[in-house]
Amino acid sequence: QAFISLRCNSLCLRILRVPPCGNFASYLDTQHKGEFVYFLKLFKRKNNFPQNPQKHDKIIPIIYRKKGNYKKWNLKIPPPEQIGVKTNNYKGFTLAEVLITLVIIGIVAAITVTSILQSTKRQETVSKLKKAYSVLQQAIIKIATDEGVPVGDFSLMSNDEFFDKFANAVNTTKLCKRTSGCFSDKPLKALNGGDWSVYNRENSLVTADGIAFGWSKDYCASKGLSQEDEQNCIGRFIVDLNGDAPPNRFGYDIFFFQMVQGKGAVPAGTANSSDCRKRRSGVTCAAVVLSTGEVKYQ
Repeated sequence: QAFISLRCNSLCLRILRVPPCGNFASYLDTQHKGEFVYFLKLFKRKNNFPQNPQKHDKIIPIIYRKKGNYKKWNLKIPPPEQIGVKTNNYKGFTLAEVLITLVIIGIVAAITVTSILQSTKRQETVSKLKKAYSVLQQAIIKIATDEGVPVGDFSLMSNDEFFDKFANAVNTTKLCKRTSGCFSDKPLKALNGGDWSVYNRENSLVTADGIAFGWSKDYCASKGLSQEDEQNCIGRFIVDLNGDAPPNRFGYDIFFFQMVQGKGAVPAGTANSSDCRKRRSGVTCAAVVLSTGEVKYQ
């Protein structure tokens, strides 16, 4: 006989053709070898294997009787992983733990993605403002060269005359002379969120970069310029970095540049403009953004 101390259930015992029991002794001859291995597989699937699988990688002597003689059969019980059945000594996560982890990951991801998008948008604003400044200066230099006058000295030209030359000097894709379509039809927004005004669309255009430019001669109200520049100012450009698309707000996509004789386009304001703050209008933010390279207001 063979004394095999294993826990079992009725299904396993029926395969072995032995009565139900807790710890049992079973006589096995060679024809039961396959059945015993199958029993081990079922036994493991029921998660009834002891916690330490290494203890099962051992030899169990099976003594059986054949033709009146007792013989010994050394049965090796393999470790669970060798027959493709998981044991219950490996614990997983509960559904609640998985859900909590997913929620935390989702919150962190949302915060991170939002922060990245905002940072990307701010850098895009800085890049487009630099591009707009470059377009203005290059166009002004070209007009001055063609007309044989100092840079920015266009005081003898009429409002329409200068704007027509400016439109020819840039890559204009849309012209809005006394018509809508280049700037928003709604009131522009100040940096503090209040309504500023509906922009005078008398002379405006949009370039291939999607930037809208509007020109007004003789409109040199103080925009944070020095006293000298203000005296030499002959007009003003208003720039919308994304045309008539929102937010149409100063400090974010709307900026002012002044036309100053001898200098050309000058960003409104200074690096420390007091008007470029969250609770102010923000009409002098061009100089702040260009000097700091950031769209960040106090």
